[in-house]
Amino acid sequence: MKKCNNKLQNERLTQFLIPEIKLKFLRRYLSISVILFSFFLSSQTTFQQKNTIYKTASISSKISFQLLDLFYLKSFDIEYKRLNYSVSLGAGINRTIYQKHFFPQIQFGLAYMAIEKQKFYLGPEINLSFSTVKVIDQHYFGCLGIGYFLRYGNKWFFSNRTNFGILNEKFKNSESKTVSASAFNYQFSIGFGYAL
Repeated sequence: MKKCNNKLQNERLTQFLIPEIKLKFLRRYLSISVILFSFFLSSQTTFQQKNTIYKTASISSKISFQLLDLFYLKSFDIEYKRLNYSVSLGAGINRTIYQKHFFPQIQFGLAYMAIEKQKFYLGPEINLSFSTVKVIDQHYFGCLGIGYFLRYGNKWFFSNRTNFGILNEKFKNSESKTVSASAFNYQFSIGFGYAL
């Protein structure tokens, strides 16, 4: 019975698997995007229209819609020059509250503020997140995404992050063998925060 439940649960968690051909394309797309993003950041002084240096920190709360769950996260951001570094901690609402399986997540983000106009900030972002949940066996998830970061406001602000990328999952199957699976992932988050 346990083996049947394991098999059924693993099928449910891996129902969004993508063919190997599309997976290779996504990996190439992400690799090229990371290289271009790194080049864009390294040459930021060329693109800067002014020499304003921003040194601010902010805290915010956000709701993040993802393939895995709906997450509630608390974020801490530091802005230096035109770069925004963020760390977020939270948990999946559906699995943690309703299914009684604690589903924590940690996210790391790096954004470049390409457009800065008074209260409006917009730029590309790379996002990396890790999460885990125990449903019979422990499942580990890692996500890498490329997208954009938008912020409106100064002291009190509204933010939006949207990115697409690859989700990688690791778990043990019914024969206790470690299985790795990949899928296309998305993330859309909205939040409100306060600049310190």
